Amino acid sequence: TPNPVTGATINVLDYGADPADNDTDDRPAIEAAIQDAQFGDEVYFPNGTYNLNSSSNYDSKAHVLLKSGVNLRGESRHYTILLSIFGDTTIERILKMRAAVNIVISNMTITALFTGNYSTDVQINNPEAGGPKYSISIEESSSNPSYNITVDSVKCMNFRRMGVRLSNSHDVVVKNSYFSHATDVAGGGAGYGISIQGDGWHDNDSKYNLVVNCEFLGPYIRHGVLI
Repeated sequence: TPNPVTGATINVLDYGADPADNDTDDRPAIEAAIQDAQFGDEVYFPNGTYNLNSSSNYDSKAHVLLKSGVNLRGESRHYTILLSIFGDTTIERILKMRAAVNIVISNMTITALFTGNYSTDVQINNPEAGGPKYSISIEESSSNPSYNITVDSVKCMNFRRMGVRLSNSHDVVVKNSYFSHATDVAGGGAGYGISIQGDGWHDNDSKYNLVVNCEFLGPYIRHGVLI
C-alpha cells in the first residue's frame, strides 16, 4: 500500500528552492525540507527545474538522501524536473534510499545535464557517458532492507547505469514510469531501465517487488528490466 500522507505538505519553495533553471543550487533547500518533515508528511515540488550541483550532507555520493515516512511529490511528471548538473561522475545517485521504509516518489522527471553524444554500441562503453550511475537507488544498509517504497509516474533519463536500482529490498512498486536516454549501453551494467538485484541467500534479499505499466524507450536502453 503506498505510504499515505497523514501530515503536512511541505513546499520546497518555502525553504528557498528556485524553480528556474539557473546556477542556483537547490539541493540544500530540498535537503532542509526533507529533514524538517515528520513521518507522514510529504515534500512538494511545484513545476520547475531544481538544479542539484552539490552532494548531500549525509552521503557524499548522492544528491538527496530520502527519509523514512516522507513522500516526495512533484506537480507533474513532465514539468517538475530534478536536474543533476555535476560535470563529472562524483555523484553516483540522484535520489537514494538506504534502509528506508514507507516512501512514495511521484510525478517528476529525474535527469542530469548531458552534452555528450549517446551511443548504441553494446560492446564498447561510451567514452562520452555522463550523468550519475543511478537516478533512484533503493538499497539496504547493514542487512536492513528498504521496503514499502512506491515509484509512480516518474521519468528517468541521462543515467549511466540504471534508472531505478533496487538492491536487497522488498515490497517495492515501480509503476506508470518512463525510462530512456541512458548515456551508456555497453557492458558492466550500463543502460538498464530498472535493475532488481540481490545476494540470493539471506532473509532480506530482494523479493515481492513489482514493475507495472512502465515504458522503456530505445535505442539508448540496453535492458528494460533486469532481474
